[in-house]
Amino acid sequence: MTALRERLTESEINVALITDDDSVYYYSGYYDYLHMDFGRPTLLVVSVDGESVLITPSMEKEMAQSAAVVDRIELWNDGMGNEWREALPGFLEGTARIGIEPDLMPPVVRSYVDTLVNPDRLTDLMALVSEMRMIKSSDELQIARHAGEVGIAMMGAGRSAIGEGVPEYEVALSATQAGTRKAAELLKTHYSDKRMSPSIHFMQIMASGKEMTMTHHRASTKELKYGEPVFLCFCGMTNFHRFKLGFDRTFWLGEITDTSQESAYQTAVDSQAAALSVLGPGVAAEEVHRAYAEVIQAAGYEYPFRCGRATGFSFLESPQLVFGDKTVLQPGMVFAVDGSVTVPGKFRAQVGDSFIVTDTRGKYVARYGHDIAVHHVLRTREAELSRAAADLGISPHLHFAGDGVMIFDFIEGHTFGADDLKHNLERGVDIVKRVHTEMHQKVRGPGYLFWVWHVLRDYAHLLRQSETLPPDLERLMAIAAALERDAGEPRICICHSDLLAANFIDDGHKVWLIDWEYGAFGNVWFDVGNMAAISDFDRQQETQLLEAYLGHPATEVDWRRFDAMRCAANLRETLWGMVSEQHLELDIDYQAYTAEQLAGFEKSYTDYLQRYRD
Repeated sequence: MTALRERLTESEINVALITDDDSVYYYSGYYDYLHMDFGRPTLLVVSVDGESVLITPSMEKEMAQSAAVVDRIELWNDGMGNEWREALPGFLEGTARIGIEPDLMPPVVRSYVDTLVNPDRLTDLMALVSEMRMIKSSDELQIARHAGEVGIAMMGAGRSAIGEGVPEYEVALSATQAGTRKAAELLKTHYSDKRMSPSIHFMQIMASGKEMTMTHHRASTKELKYGEPVFLCFCGMTNFHRFKLGFDRTFWLGEITDTSQESAYQTAVDSQAAALSVLGPGVAAEEVHRAYAEVIQAAGYEYPFRCGRATGFSFLESPQLVFGDKTVLQPGMVFAVDGSVTVPGKFRAQVGDSFIVTDTRGKYVARYGHDIAVHHVLRTREAELSRAAADLGISPHLHFAGDGVMIFDFIEGHTFGADDLKHNLERGVDIVKRVHTEMHQKVRGPGYLFWVWHVLRDYAHLLRQSETLPPDLERLMAIAAALERDAGEPRICICHSDLLAANFIDDGHKVWLIDWEYGAFGNVWFDVGNMAAISDFDRQQETQLLEAYLGHPATEVDWRRFDAMRCAANLRETLWGMVSEQHLELDIDYQAYTAEQLAGFEKSYTDYLQRYRD
């Protein structure tokens, strides 16, 4: 309220007449009253030199007295006197300049104000209010982050409810219940206002199948079918402590049956990523939209709707991420940012998230993907290991994880190739040693295990169930059993389990380690052997690797464990390729990868037999 008075003084406005529900709450904290839907205006009058007065129905007296932070409350009752009009003349008549919200003022209120005040004394207050509400306070940003947790809970429950034969409304019910429970948990833990309701209320925006192009279709009795796309939007439902966020996703039930949909979806994802690469302080709002639109049009799709909008206590705030809005983005703004593609009459894909603009310009990378059961990949585990590695200072900060996407800080630097890793071996080993010796202190939640021998046995089980059994499988598994015996007692700690050179990035000052999808407790010897196997170290480089890792020359026992695990790492990559050939549908030549890794295994194992043949 003090800041509003200061802005009114600067703008030479004597009285502000606030009529928008969200602005009334923003300035006074008053909420949960019946407004114009029931023909009962509530008005907030703020005088530069006088009082702040809330004019509200007498039936709302208890709530107003409990919630509103104002100097005085004026109550009115239906049919009594001149109702809400009674007090207005005393505030407005004779006042030099009055600020109003013309686009948000109920017509009945505007008509009465026009009888009291000459038009030349009225001025538009909306730009001033919008500008004040653009930059969120620290309290608002905390609410925004908690609203994000509510949105994630809803999306997770909605996605889990999707199934063949499930009516759309059941998905909506699951999301609503999950959001309400999460909101209740957050309110109890972090907020003192016991009156604030956790209840999620809004008609679920949801579409599936042929109705995907109906942008704001509501959940109906339609039953979901296998192969159909499903769109979930929580832009009206992610409403926590009255703070609204945008959040939406496109899913498929089972496999994607129309490959054109897959390419359209990828363009939607890419367009959001382009927008996020621009989003930041000092950038004009329309530039974010431009980056998003260019990706969509370059892919051959029609010009899209706006990329996003500012959010807060209102569903739509200023600025908007759209062509023509030249507002310069500032720290503390909150935006819903979309990626979207429409194929008229056929298909529509959309992804959307909400972001806080921070005081340091950053670039971000979005990592998309759900669990991959055949490869033991769990995204919840990956997110937890990523957070732990970021806390240790060896991986980029994870800003968001949920529903198939993770948003990380983008590391500006050089991604290693195999030769880079060999030439920077000590730097690479130092970071791996920190993983093994320090990272267990940072990890929270369940203690997952990556055990290469189990992984190999599980891969073999999957391959034996397939129509085409790899001809060498049984020989390879017999070798695996012998290697497991030779590997000796394990040393257990947190391991990365996927130390290919491309997971190391040099920013010019330090080396970072990324991609924790196989991270878990495991055997340190697998990490070391894996590092050598994937980058095809020769014996001299392996010697340097072991000495750098151990801190002394390797013993005969060390060498045998290392060589066994190097073979195991090559074998794991080989079977990974075989399983991927049969179970994954990415545009990757898995057969070529399998052949390359099998050749690497045969070479490693031949060397192993020559060294250790009894």
